[in-house]
Amino acid sequence: MRPQGIAETSVAPDLAMPDAEFRAFLEDMTLLKRLPSLSDVARTAAILASDGAAAMSGSVVNLTCGMSVG
Repeated sequence: MRPQGIAETSVAPDLAMPDAEFRAFLEDMTLLKRLPSLSDVARTAAILASDGAAAMSGSVVNLTCGMSVG
C-alpha cells in the first residue's frame, strides 16, 4: 500500500490467557453472555443486502451481544 501513500501497521500481541479462558472472559462482558456467531453476522449481512434494508443509510449495526450498549 505504500505506493498509494497508505502506511500499513500490524500488531500481533500474545494472549495473556488461554483461548478458552479469554473467550469466557469476553462472553462474561456481554449482556447475552455469549459472543456473536458467524451465522449471526451472515444473517445480518443478508438482511442489510436485501430490499428489507432499502431505507437504511449510514447505519451501524451493533452485533456485540450487548458488550457495547448505546
